[in-house]
Amino acid sequence: MINKSKINSSFVKLKSIEDLARLRCPFNGLIKTIYAIKLKDKYRLLIFGEKINEIKNIYYYDTDKINDFGIYSIEQNKEKFEFSDKLTNDFDEHKKSKFLIIEIENKFKEMKSKKQYKLIKVKKYEAMIKKLMLKSIETELIQKVYVFNYKKNNIIGSFNLFNEEIFSYSIIKDLNENLCFFKYNFSEDSLKATNYINDIPINIAYVKIINLSKPFDFFKPE
Repeated sequence: MINKSKINSSFVKLKSIEDLARLRCPFNGLIKTIYAIKLKDKYRLLIFGEKINEIKNIYYYDTDKINDFGIYSIEQNKEKFEFSDKLTNDFDEHKKSKFLIIEIENKFKEMKSKKQYKLIKVKKYEAMIKKLMLKSIETELIQKVYVFNYKKNNIIGSFNLFNEEIFSYSIIKDLNENLCFFKYNFSEDSLKATNYINDIPINIAYVKIINLSKPFDFFKPE
């Protein structure tokens, strides 16, 4: 019999399996875990995210099949994610990020809190990105922003600008949905979006772009 675990949770669908891998990837060589549950004819890959006002964000993407491992890489400026039944030891393995796929039998029931999320609108998205860049340097972890469309506007937002109980956001125009990172050059004070990440020199910092298939349920600015 399959357990049903009641968790105050909000399920957030990602645009692609590459978004899921990019969200989970620490870009430091460590092997991370992605969970999976079996649906009727698909598998749902899960990443447990922020816990805000007693609600756990669970990011997911549905796929036809899974295997014991997932391998994420960026080759010729293009992301690639594939499943594998084993981890190889090729000469270019240092360029690949690996995930252990663990299938679980629990079925999580969505139970949303009635508490209101705090939203803060940032005038310039560039200021938000630069702040997260500095946080990446302080924590030695690449920060992330979520991007989604809301009422014909591209919204960029983060739970990490202030604290996890506040979602800060801004409107960003003309952002190509295929782009995966923001790249900031401290020496030149230049910020641009890109679809690849290189070895990180001292004067360069990155922020991950995570594309959602629809807005967060709580996102209802006045």
